[in-house]
Amino acid sequence: MRCIIWLLVFVLIVKFTSAARRPNQPITSCPSPCVCESIFCKSTQRRGRIFCAGVAASCFHANLTSFPPGVVANVTGLLLSNNSMTTINFDEFSNLTKLETLLVDNNLIHDIIINTRFKKLRRLSFKNNKIFHLPQRGFKLLKNLVDLNLEMNRITSVQGIKFPHKLRTLNLNHNRIRTLTSGSFRKLKELQTLKLEHNVIDFISKTTFIQATQLNVLYLSNNNLRILGENQFPQLPMCWFISLAENKIHEVHPYAFRLFGVKNNNRHQIHLESNALRFIEEDMLGLFMTEVRRTMYLFYFAGNPIFCDCNIQLLRDDAGLLLRDTHKMVCDSPRNLNHTTLAELNIEECCV
Repeated sequence: MRCIIWLLVFVLIVKFTSAARRPNQPITSCPSPCVCESIFCKSTQRRGRIFCAGVAASCFHANLTSFPPGVVANVTGLLLSNNSMTTINFDEFSNLTKLETLLVDNNLIHDIIINTRFKKLRRLSFKNNKIFHLPQRGFKLLKNLVDLNLEMNRITSVQGIKFPHKLRTLNLNHNRIRTLTSGSFRKLKELQTLKLEHNVIDFISKTTFIQATQLNVLYLSNNNLRILGENQFPQLPMCWFISLAENKIHEVHPYAFRLFGVKNNNRHQIHLESNALRFIEEDMLGLFMTEVRRTMYLFYFAGNPIFCDCNIQLLRDDAGLLLRDTHKMVCDSPRNLNHTTLAELNIEECCV
């Protein structure tokens, strides 16, 4: 149980002085069957007193069906994972004004009710529950939330959801989202990482990310995307990483990534592995073939059913490191080149 409590330790960043660190201090006034401890403890120079910077309460795997009453009011981290709770009503623990982290993973939650402001709550996780609908305005009351994990639920849409404006990481992996409409992530100007893998997304509006201007990392693998149109991602000037692997993409417009990451000087990664791309043509990569851009962008195409001919060999030679995984890009056709990697391809083989 003690190791589980330490899952909450990352919540606080404490600058220790030269004073000696001390073990966690048990708290007796804790609701059964939870375990409560004061964490980040150290000895002070004043009469050997112990100062602790946080309070962690672990009710992990405690057979709870509802929120446990009697949680100490000064708790900073609360673990309610691996129980059988079906509803969580933030009004029931509105007295926990110092709460910074709340983990409610692996329950049966289908209803989230938020009518109370929690000014210090920064990390919230509902991983692996049964959430179908999100509260339309409730999350907005958690105005200092920076990390929200909704992975492995049954969410079908995020349209109209008012997420906290200070959110930096949003995890929506393994849900049932089908479309990303215009402004789906409105006013999330501090969002840096967005995870949307393993959904059923088959449509992304060109204005989906119009106000998520600081987005750096975008995961969209394992969805049902088929075509990437012109200027598909025009509102991602700061993005340096995008994964579109394991979709059903068979067509990429030459200008699909024209404005992708144009204001970020990091080395950009565009992952298109394991799709349905048959032809990798110069038009698709033309914008990135300049001397400067070839050193700043990396494309990954392994796992596509590639047709190999003289054109793709010439493209390989011209592109250089722009095509990052030629040793994994395997020719699917013609038959005489089947199983040959693009890195191995030579002019005599592909032009017979």
